[in-house]
Amino acid sequence: MRDAIFGIPHFFSLNSIFIFMKSSLEKRKNENIEKLKSLCEQLNTRDDQIKRDLKMFEGFFANFPIPVTMWSIGKNHAVLAKWGNAFTCNEPKNLEEMFECSLLRDESVKKHEEALSGNQVTYFIEHENKIFWCKLVPREDITQATVGVLGMAWDVTSNAIMVHCLEKTLELLETDCDVGMIKSEISKALNASRLKKMLDERE
Repeated sequence: MRDAIFGIPHFFSLNSIFIFMKSSLEKRKNENIEKLKSLCEQLNTRDDQIKRDLKMFEGFFANFPIPVTMWSIGKNHAVLAKWGNAFTCNEPKNLEEMFECSLLRDESVKKHEEALSGNQVTYFIEHENKIFWCKLVPREDITQATVGVLGMAWDVTSNAIMVHCLEKTLELLETDCDVGMIKSEISKALNASRLKKMLDERE
């Protein structure tokens, strides 16, 4: 009745509402498409940067004096990239295939699951008379959701040998042992030192 008073047909008001709603939906749809495009571009840029960074690390560690192994896995345990073979298999397809030793595999999978939950993890691995210090860092997307893990293992065997020799030397100094035994422990520590080898090669 009110529409009739102002000379506006009732169907015209309804039609205007439908047109407005359709226009709003189209606008929102276009905005969502633009947001999706922007998100895809950001993800592609991020992935390209990760590839460049990992390539840079690969070149950096190619002749690094300390044996280092690096890897990247996805949320589903798929191995995305790996460099070095300190204690891992050559061409693993997933996390479970990275480690030949079952004990290493079980422990490492457990640690990676902890990292996939969003926590940084550090731990030691002993394998074939070598000791590795490992660190796992969650890899996040732009929404800060964990989508994978970056891992690194440093061979710290030489450091462990030197620490052991120093501890042994201190024990020997507290006894009436032969000086030759002390010299032997010191020599072991020096021979294990990678830094000493690097300095000797420079001379």
